[in-house]
Amino acid sequence: MAPFSAYHANRFINYMAQLDVNDGTRDGISTRLACGRAEIKEIISILRCRNFDGVLTIGGGSLYPATPQEAVADFTALLDNM
Repeated sequence: MAPFSAYHANRFINYMAQLDVNDGTRDGISTRLACGRAEIKEIISILRCRNFDGVLTIGGGSLYPATPQEAVADFTALLDNM
């Protein structure tokens, strides 16, 4: 089974109300957005195309390796570069 087959098979995106956005390295160390292995730009692009009106939580429950202001700047930069 492919890693994201449940996501595609069950149309999970239609029922999602909140997305915790986090990025990290292979060994589990948190990184700033788009600096790790997660496909953050792709996920956000898909949600934007589907008019996602839920909540995006930057950091996703783990420690974000920057200040809150830097986290917002990182996210804004992602949106600007899409």
